[in-house]
Amino acid sequence: MPPDELQALRRDVDRALAHIDERYRLEALAALRAEAAKRGFELDELLKAGGGLGASKSKGTPRYVHPKDPSLTWTGKGRRPNWVNEYIQRGGQLADLEIGR
Repeated sequence: MPPDELQALRRDVDRALAHIDERYRLEALAALRAEAAKRGFELDELLKAGGGLGASKSKGTPRYVHPKDPSLTWTGKGRRPNWVNEYIQRGGQLADLEIGR
């Protein structure tokens, strides 16, 4: 098969796979809506409710800020960002990065 025909075949296969994925997604969404309705809810209502699907956790209040780039902050929880580690390795103190200092 010539390369141009193979490329056309690839495009057709990619389109068919995308169509199938979209169909499966819509079928799953319809099934979720039906199950929610069966239990007396709207799916959107469940997704917006805290603690359920789609609920996002707050990242917390930033406690530390990069000395030269205020868009880089850290709450002090979890792993230290690289910029904090680099600052400390260069001899800086964590307390120097505290917001409001």
